Amino acid sequence: VMEELEKLRQDTEHGNNNTANNRTQNSSDQVRVSPEGGLVNGFMSSDGESLIPGPMDQDTHQSGEETILSSLRDQLRQCQSRVHYLETALQQHHAHAHHILTVTREQHAAEVQNLEAMMAATQQMLGQHIAKYKDQ
Repeated sequence: VMEELEKLRQDTEHGNNNTANNRTQNSSDQVRVSPEGGLVNGFMSSDGESLIPGPMDQDTHQSGEETILSSLRDQLRQCQSRVHYLETALQQHHAHAHHILTVTREQHAAEVQNLEAMMAATQQMLGQHIAKYKDQ
C-alpha cells in the first residue's frame, strides 16, 4: 500500500491523473476492510476512518506539506529576527564598552596628571622645608 501511495504521489506530480486513478482503485481493491468497521488489513484506524488513500488524502498531504513549509518559514523568520536583534545588541554593547574605555582612559590620564602635580608641589614644599631647616 505504501509503495502504491508513493507511485500515486509521483504520478500526480507528473500529471498522470488517469494512471493515478487506476492505481488508487487497484490499491483500494487490495485493502481488506473488516465487516465490523474500523479494521483495515487487520489494523484499527485510530480515528475510525478508512485508511484507504483517496483524493482527499492527497489534498491533506499537500496541505500538511504546506503547513510544515509555512511553519519552517516562520521559524526561519524568527531566527533571522533573533539574529538581527542580537547583532544590534552586540553593536550597542560594543559602542557602550568603547565609550566606557574612552572615559576610563581620560579619567586615568587626569588622575595621573593630578598626582604628578601633587608630587611636584610636595617636592617643592619639601625643598623649602629643607632650606629653612638648613638656615636654622
